[in-house]
Amino acid sequence: MKQLLITSGVRKISFILVMAMSIQLTSYAQVPTTTSIVLRSDELKLVSSFVSFYQKKVNDAATLLKNAGKTAQQAACELLIKNYSEAAVAEALKTIYLSTYGQVFNIYLQCGENLPTTLDAIEAVYKISVDAAVAVARAAGKTALEVADAIYKTYAVFEDVAAASLKKAGYTAIQTALAIKQVYDIGAQTTMEMLKLAGYTAMQAAEAIKTAYATATNQLVEFMLAAGYNAANDIANALKTYYNLGAQAAAAAMKDAGITSKKIGKALKDIYGQSTSSIANILKAIGYSASTIAKVIIQELGNTVNTAGNVLKDLGFSAQTVANALKAAGATAAQVGDVLKNIFNMTASAVSSTLKNAGYAADAIGSFLQSAFNMAADAVMALLGGG
Repeated sequence: MKQLLITSGVRKISFILVMAMSIQLTSYAQVPTTTSIVLRSDELKLVSSFVSFYQKKVNDAATLLKNAGKTAQQAACELLIKNYSEAAVAEALKTIYLSTYGQVFNIYLQCGENLPTTLDAIEAVYKISVDAAVAVARAAGKTALEVADAIYKTYAVFEDVAAASLKKAGYTAIQTALAIKQVYDIGAQTTMEMLKLAGYTAMQAAEAIKTAYATATNQLVEFMLAAGYNAANDIANALKTYYNLGAQAAAAAMKDAGITSKKIGKALKDIYGQSTSSIANILKAIGYSASTIAKVIIQELGNTVNTAGNVLKDLGFSAQTVANALKAAGATAAQVGDVLKNIFNMTASAVSSTLKNAGYAADAIGSFLQSAFNMAADAVMALLGGG
């Protein structure tokens, strides 16, 4: 026993070819399906003989037309009008007229055949790939929607394959998004993921999703992250370009989506051109602590501890809060002590107490006090002992 697979597709064929060539069913379900029937060996032989007989009949008709001076297009149109199957006529054009699949494609369209039927016939005869089918359709001026619909019906491909083929053929992200949205009835999140898999850039995908789904800013950020577009700069750029968001609004949207403070800080600098003090102001405004801001200023933006101290002081944080924040960002006792002495204008006693409360060791504090305030060792020991 042998199996004859019946796959989804659309093909207008005669009753004989239903038996003899490919016995097709059409599936309009969302997920392409495959069904099997079983034929006996003698039945397969009968089918094979029908195929040969029918194809010979079409080839003979095509030969007569060619000998009569008919062009390949004229012959194809006459044969199709006489209700010979599209696949059999395509085979005759290939055999008798030596036509390429690209030529047959254009001939069929000139004869009035629709795109799914045309691709179905060409695939049956020339066994061309999905990418080749999409390329020839685009060259003929077909829209992404028309092509996506046709390859779904002919090749039963899923949305990831459709998106990738449309991208390779040169369709824009917007065209691809609108096409797979309609053909596959999928949401914005899935479409974003398909665009990423197809190789579209973050900016292209963001514009496409906004256009196709009128997506809100917070949804766009979430969709981009879920699809793998996780570069904060790309997300910030999309928010700025397609939603006209200001720096603080973009930072808040990214924070809400779980993007780290360091990435947000870098994006504010790279995409919005914000200064260190402006970035710190924005980070404070959207709810970040002094410690977090200090880490961004020093570790991500590459500023000195003194710069961070100045910025934090200007934001209104107390000396103790600034000392705690700078320590959390990795600053030494000497670096923090210098900030307290020169930026907050604190006395040796106040500096000692603040550094101690921030958690620095006594020997580190003492070393700084001796150096910065030119204090004798016994004076330092007395201060630390009393601090």
